[in-house]
Amino acid sequence: MLLKYCTEPCRTELDCKTREFPHKCSGTCGECMQGRIHKRCNEKCGVPLVCNHECPIPCRQACKPCTRPCQVKCAHSKCKKKCGEPCTPCMASCNRKCEHVRCSRVCGEICDVGPCKEKCPEVRKCGHPCVGFCGDPCPKLCRVCNREELTEIFFGTEDAEDAIFVQLKDCGDVIESSALERHLNGNENEIGYKKCPRCNTNISSTERFSHYIKQSIDDVIKAKEKSFGTASENEDMRSKLSEELSNLKEKCTYVSMACPSLKLTINTLLNRLQPVRSKRRQPINKVELNAIKSKTQTLSYIIQCFKDVQKIFKSDDASIEQLTMLLEVLLRSEDHVTHQEVNDLTMEIKRLQGIVQYDNIHKSTCFQNAITKSDILNLRDSIRNVLFNNSKYTDSLDDWIKPKLREFAFKVNPTLTIISDTERIEIVRAMELTKGHWYKCPNGHPYAIGECGGAMQTAKCFCGAQIGGTDHALLRDNALAGEMDGATRSAWPGHLYRD
Repeated sequence: MLLKYCTEPCRTELDCKTREFPHKCSGTCGECMQGRIHKRCNEKCGVPLVCNHECPIPCRQACKPCTRPCQVKCAHSKCKKKCGEPCTPCMASCNRKCEHVRCSRVCGEICDVGPCKEKCPEVRKCGHPCVGFCGDPCPKLCRVCNREELTEIFFGTEDAEDAIFVQLKDCGDVIESSALERHLNGNENEIGYKKCPRCNTNISSTERFSHYIKQSIDDVIKAKEKSFGTASENEDMRSKLSEELSNLKEKCTYVSMACPSLKLTINTLLNRLQPVRSKRRQPINKVELNAIKSKTQTLSYIIQCFKDVQKIFKSDDASIEQLTMLLEVLLRSEDHVTHQEVNDLTMEIKRLQGIVQYDNIHKSTCFQNAITKSDILNLRDSIRNVLFNNSKYTDSLDDWIKPKLREFAFKVNPTLTIISDTERIEIVRAMELTKGHWYKCPNGHPYAIGECGGAMQTAKCFCGAQIGGTDHALLRDNALAGEMDGATRSAWPGHLYRD
């Protein structure tokens, strides 16, 4: 199809996470399939992460945890994890101690005593008194020798004669203590690391303000756990998704024969969910698991479209071509999905559902018998013009196509109707049969056998195919219709077919 080679810029406003300033699609008309499924947004996300770094990756459904080296450090060690992973608290003894106060807790816990408020008794090498606190490292500046630099106005309290200063270990800046404490105590509801008011460096190893620092780190760790997930949460979700995908793999056998990429997609996601056995590969996080969950749900909706159709699919069927296109989008990356992709896929799955139903009617024996009727052909053409149109599919088009498909099915054959799950349940309930009494003809049309559930006579389906069987043995080209009542075996306890 030549349309895929159209180079006209798309420029559609995408449904990015940055709602205030939506990004425009950078793809061409051909790359975006005439607006049906857009090219991924390649604009930088730029949203500030909880670690204060900007999200560097393109827009997606959710920002991934930061992959830079973690910035958290203390007097004993530096966190060796990635920035987006929850830190492991330091278990060494707390360094807050002097002749006046002593913390009895470990470094990673909130101190049980406040910082010492006594002035430092030390005398500098220059002979002048230290301008810091007892128990703190002595600031590098002297009130006499470095007066101009030390008392440079920043907060407005620097030139007071009784001002006491703190030198931040993280950046080396010397700042008046009371103003710095007010600064650190502000924005209590804001989650993020405490920062130097002068240079904006994260503060993580200055013991004097460890109660503020540790509280902020605790808040950040909790926020990281929401994004990254805890080990137990992630393992539970990984296990459930693996089970769901394995079940989907079993359900799609009859479709995957015509579309091998269906099982390939499921296997790709299953491989990504395999437990990490090597340090070369990062453990899967909650954001990635949520993306795989979204794709698993999409696969479930796709397979659901085919569940009512019991026919031999071919690779050139319109429904299989549509399915292949959807799977290509899902395989763009197994670890993430964008808002725009979710919206586009939702509409194209609705189109797929209509195409599958159309194929089922159009390729039936009943349609071949009614092909000369002009009203049926006109209705068929109007349905095709919507389902096989290259324009974007919408909810309003879907609302129009559903009754048209029902009308098409009824006109082809009054008994060939498209029924919903609710209607199917009501039909099975009305028949008052136990599981295993429903069968289907070679064309997939269901019928029921009462009493013991074994076939004792043959008859003709409305489509002309032979149904039933003799001596409790079903005709070879008939099959159990488990989709009607959920049965996995016939109610008749013997062999379904004659040996």
